[in-house]
Amino acid sequence: MTLLLLSLAALAQYRPADQQGAAYIQQNLERSLITFGVARGLNGVISVAQGTEIAVEPAGIGVNLAIGEILDPVNDLIERFSWVMLASSTSLGIQAVMLDMGGGRLISFSVSILSLTVLLLLWLPEFSNRIVWQLMVRALILFSFMRFTVLAITLLNQPIADYFLSSKIAASTEVLKQTTERIQQVEDNEQPDPIENSNVVERFQGFFRDIGSTFDAKKKLAHYQEVTAKAVNHIIQLAALFIVQTLLIPLLFLWALLKLMRYLLSAL
Repeated sequence: MTLLLLSLAALAQYRPADQQGAAYIQQNLERSLITFGVARGLNGVISVAQGTEIAVEPAGIGVNLAIGEILDPVNDLIERFSWVMLASSTSLGIQAVMLDMGGGRLISFSVSILSLTVLLLLWLPEFSNRIVWQLMVRALILFSFMRFTVLAITLLNQPIADYFLSSKIAASTEVLKQTTERIQQVEDNEQPDPIENSNVVERFQGFFRDIGSTFDAKKKLAHYQEVTAKAVNHIIQLAALFIVQTLLIPLLFLWALLKLMRYLLSAL
């Protein structure tokens, strides 16, 4: 018990662990913002693609509506994904604030002083009674919980996320980047706007040009079907990964630590 209390008093003043936890939270926050930015970039490119496709006429109108039907659900999914990323970023922000509060001087010194006080009462029981002992130990447990809970959650979450989740998040984010680039490449190869035809020959040329643009639109339809199907899968995967990393795992660790604290308090 003496070694435990001395270690607790020393750990409360140990700053490298807090710095490592803060750096990890900041890294995850930047990663979530990057992923969110990539998703919003894809949303913007898709919106531009929808707007430019409407201009293909007259024969391509049916194809244009089909392209819109393909791209609209992806835009809706990205809007839902933005809520997931907002919740993820908010969770990381709360963890950062709580970690900073727990590592503050008030709580840190309180843990150290309470640890030494309990140690003194342990070795000099004649200076205390049961009520004083329980009061000091309960206070030590509560302040230790405030000091170490978020730090422990962060440090326990880090190896799990690095081993199981980080590579998958990076891979899915890269797929979204490639999807954005592929759609942008298609839009950069748009057919030129039709000119006003001044004679019969140019009218026939315009008619065949419209037919050609219709075939181009059908190719775009197949291309969009391919790239958006892959993007949808990775958007859903990213949402699941960020929910697990920033919400589910921290809540599970928090639940376990709360159960431990309640057990310790009830055991007094």
